[in-house]
Amino acid sequence: MNCMVNELKRSNSGADPLINSTGVTTSTVCTQVEGIVLEPPKLTVGNCGVMLPRGSYWSFNNKTVVEPTKITRRAVVNFSARCDTNSLCRDVLRCGKAKGMGFCTCTIFTHGDDRCFV
Repeated sequence: MNCMVNELKRSNSGADPLINSTGVTTSTVCTQVEGIVLEPPKLTVGNCGVMLPRGSYWSFNNKTVVEPTKITRRAVVNFSARCDTNSLCRDVLRCGKAKGMGFCTCTIFTHGDDRCFV
């Protein structure tokens, strides 16, 4: 907190003509407010499970989606020859199936491909 106050003082933004011309003023004193830390939201996952975050993130490892859907149309557009789009499609299919989702086959478009996709 002291570091932030020191930087506000050091910046001397009150001496900046552009800031002064807008009528905006800054203070080097921080405003104190009261507050509470809320519990993180609980996410409902498949099989009636409830998931809480660990280390400030939710891990979907070994979890399924509550109401999975089937993806009927999908395409991958490759603008970089260095990317292995077949591997990417396999990984997306594998992850989706692990979450309970169904996928159709993947159409791959490569940069410079003459096919038109709509």
